[in-house]
Amino acid sequence: GGLRMKPMVDIIVPTWNNPQFLNPMVQGMVKTGHLHNGFVRLIIVNNGKQPCKQEFAHIPNLLVVDAPDNLGWEGGLALGLKSSDAPFVCFQNDDVYLPQSSFRFYENMVTLFSDPKVGMVGPTTTTAAGIQSIYHPNSPCAPTDVRWMIGFCMMVRRTALDACGGVDTTLPGGDDFDISIRMRDAGY
Repeated sequence: GGLRMKPMVDIIVPTWNNPQFLNPMVQGMVKTGHLHNGFVRLIIVNNGKQPCKQEFAHIPNLLVVDAPDNLGWEGGLALGLKSSDAPFVCFQNDDVYLPQSSFRFYENMVTLFSDPKVGMVGPTTTTAAGIQSIYHPNSPCAPTDVRWMIGFCMMVRRTALDACGGVDTTLPGGDDFDISIRMRDAGY
């Protein structure tokens, strides 16, 4: 084997016994070529008992971290961050599915960080609330500043995440709003 290229983006996906969504998500990432080009690495935090290491052992740039217990979303993100060394981190639900035509999805999000004050970015979708919903009457067609990010899929600049205090594992939910507030307070 050769040297592993350090990924530009680590995608952290906490999951809990959810193969009906996780497996198609991983298969979609393989079909788009994201895991083969070295730009991203997928870090699955297995909060449950799904045999992820065995199921995905053949896939390059995919790391499975088995949690000792169900750490929940925030705890899963924090555990995944311990295995991450990329300058950008994407927190992503295990049911996000990228169609094969989305082969530049993560690369396109990284380009939005050209302004050093951008702390996090995310896509629009059919399932998010607010302006990130494609059904919102003011859903943007171009990159737009927003006050809140919906955490189903949000990419963060690692230095901005560190500057605002990282992931708060004491929250019972609402971590996406919390990190949005802390990012703004840190000047991002």
